[in-house]
Amino acid sequence: LVSRWQEPGKGARHLLSLMRRSRLKSVLTRMLDETEFLSDYGIRSLSRYHLEHPYEYHTEEDSFEVRYVAGEAESDMFGGNSNWRGPVWFPVNYLIIESLQKFHAYYGDSFTVEYPTGSGQLAWNPVANARGYLATAVGAGENDTMVMWSSSEVQASAFALPDFLSDADLQRLVASKALMAPSTTKCTIPQEVLKIAPQAMVQLAAYGGETNISYPPRPADPKAPWNIDWALKVRYKSQTGALLGMEMPGMAADDERGAPGAPTQTGQQPTAPFGVPGLGGAILKGLGGRLPGL
Repeated sequence: LVSRWQEPGKGARHLLSLMRRSRLKSVLTRMLDETEFLSDYGIRSLSRYHLEHPYEYHTEEDSFEVRYVAGEAESDMFGGNSNWRGPVWFPVNYLIIESLQKFHAYYGDSFTVEYPTGSGQLAWNPVANARGYLATAVGAGENDTMVMWSSSEVQASAFALPDFLSDADLQRLVASKALMAPSTTKCTIPQEVLKIAPQAMVQLAAYGGETNISYPPRPADPKAPWNIDWALKVRYKSQTGALLGMEMPGMAADDERGAPGAPTQTGQQPTAPFGVPGLGGAILKGLGGRLPGL
């Protein structure tokens, strides 16, 4: 299926491609895997998987085999060149770079993938008005082993944090590095966690402080009486999650909605949870941006 070319992306650009967002992510996940196509010198023309798992085809008269060879090729088929130095390698890598630049011109920074695959690196788009971030991972391994990890740098259980935090708590937790700073846009899950629980559930939370609203508003004259009818305190939190290796909702736009922030076929903006605009695609963009004071 052709990508949703009628929906504008970054800078009102349009995309005409056989690679939808979900397919592009699947291809890049394999391409950037060091156990398959990613090497120190670029993208291999043959997956390293075939080093131990050669592809074999047998007929009544003969047998054929395709095997990855790290050094010089053992077959005249490659003209004495290895799999990544062969005549296919250079133009393929050039075309990959050129194509990725075109995709970036459409998606911008709203589309990111793990590099290299399996490295445990998480990346996200900054959330307007966020005051701190927390990433967690929970998964099960063999022999009833349970692993729990958080991005907190202090020996306090990040899983015990309340769902919503005050401005004072946010300032204190960011200063102690229990929460990541609002300027943070990436972190790394340790390899030990990935080995024990390769399909752990990862969650990312963005905390947005609080807003206090009262009616009627405070009079401009400090000497005037202020009789409050009601008061409201709003604290903000945005959260998304997914299994390791999957794209988190909110880290990128949904494939069916086309480019981030693009209108639907009816010309309307896609709806988001609680009617609040989405963050780089779906988590809250501008926590509390619809209320006064933020």
